[in-house]
Amino acid sequence: MTESAKPLLQPAEFASESPSEQSDIMRKIAEIIKDTHSEELILSLCGFIGTDIHKVSRRLKHILENTFAYNTKIISLSDYIKERAEKAKGMNKDTTPCYDYIRRLIEGGNDLRMEYGNSILSELAVQKMAFDRLRDKEEDKGKGYRTRRRCYIIDSIKNTEELELLRIVYRDIHYAIGVFSSMEIRRANLKGKQLKEAQIDTLIDRDSGEEITHGQKVRETFTQSDFFLRLDSYSMEELDNRLERFLHLVFSTKVVTPTVEETAMYQASSAAGNSACLSRQVGAALRRPPEVVRRSNRTLRKLNRKRPYRWKPFLCWN
Repeated sequence: MTESAKPLLQPAEFASESPSEQSDIMRKIAEIIKDTHSEELILSLCGFIGTDIHKVSRRLKHILENTFAYNTKIISLSDYIKERAEKAKGMNKDTTPCYDYIRRLIEGGNDLRMEYGNSILSELAVQKMAFDRLRDKEEDKGKGYRTRRRCYIIDSIKNTEELELLRIVYRDIHYAIGVFSSMEIRRANLKGKQLKEAQIDTLIDRDSGEEITHGQKVRETFTQSDFFLRLDSYSMEELDNRLERFLHLVFSTKVVTPTVEETAMYQASSAAGNSACLSRQVGAALRRPPEVVRRSNRTLRKLNRKRPYRWKPFLCWN
């Protein structure tokens, strides 16, 4: 039996040891506990149809492997749908018309949720990650579980219960990333796949939030993300910089100060809390670069109760 596998002393046995021996025992216990702390990281992506989420997952994998020395795997939830849902079995992306391919994936996912519960796709991803951990244990027989620098990127969740399960299971090592593109960019991406306007409208409507309880609820899921990434105008280098900045925050490997936008949003959020009336807890920060010139938890009259984000010479964050 290895030393780490020895049973801990009972209180009476511990009390009979000398102070120096007690100190050694406590040091060993601390080392055992430290060794069980996981270096794993779980990232789940969520975004509306037409947003290039796959590009984000690929760039995350590249950065994690090359900058942070993490063994990274991408788990595609659509693969589980194609494996298990009758409507999606046997589909090939290269031979199946794009509209039918996406429609059958949506309907196949809905069928799985209706039969097994709304969190079934996340459950299958958790099962995959648990299996990998058990396989690692078998490879290291006699050593127990060892912490490994491994990251799983889940591409992508579409339902609030899928997100909730991941947060319950993985807690502090899980981060949800909401990926966003404007409607114009999303429609252009879908048109590039030879979809007709009516087909694009149908898919966008179904993806954002279906009325059935076991359907896709991207709008509700997206707003619960921990980190938001907008893809509209980023070059590859800018995208990598934003993702790398986020990961440095996660790992605490660099001192990262808030951006001007983050500071303004923080001040708008703090202004919202100044009112005890729930209906008035909507804050705004008015900024004339580089400083914030006004904060308010009420609608600014000059805005005519609208929500413009920019007008000369001010910027408004709310």
